Amino acid sequence: MDLKTWDSTAVKGLIWFTDGSRTVVGTRAGLYGQSADRRLSISLGKHATVFQAELYTILACVHETETQDRPEKYVSICSES
Repeated sequence: MDLKTWDSTAVKGLIWFTDGSRTVVGTRAGLYGQSADRRLSISLGKHATVFQAELYTILACVHETETQDRPEKYVSICSES
């Protein structure tokens, strides 16, 4: 599925989007919870890889979902990795 075929009405429960990036300044992990209205941007320092940042965001989504006492039964994590 890509952005052209994305239909958020067909997805149940919480929806998370993740992104990891690396520049000369350092590596960052970002996540956005569409239905939870939650945004996080986390610095991972200069030595983390983009893959590690992507993996970290997925784990952060799981953590955020478990710590928020929400009634949703389903969780969707959209990652480009």
